[in-house]
Amino acid sequence: MRSLVRWVHTSIVLLLLAGFAAPAPAAFLCTTTLFGFGPVDPVHGFPQYYQDSTGLALQPCLDAVCGGADFVLPNPNLPLSFPDNFPVELFYSRAIAKMAVGMQRRQRLHGG
Repeated sequence: MRSLVRWVHTSIVLLLLAGFAAPAPAAFLCTTTLFGFGPVDPVHGFPQYYQDSTGLALQPCLDAVCGGADFVLPNPNLPLSFPDNFPVELFYSRAIAKMAVGMQRRQRLHGG
């Protein structure tokens, strides 16, 4: 019985050690460096944008349109205000919209 307990104990220890020794998954490597950031907004104290070395600039997402379901105000019945009704997390995002002018005109003419 004693040897069985020792065998189980040794097996558990070896399994745990094998789990710690397993190679970790490769972390996402960001090769694009931060180039700069815009002026600090005097209302909430966060930069108006962050820009990387490729010229990509991201603005803060302060509404449910760009933030989607992740945008949560402490009190959704009140308007956004700092610091009283401001989200706990602030995300920076970039949105691009393309509009086909001819398509919009055709929809307007046909009531679509």
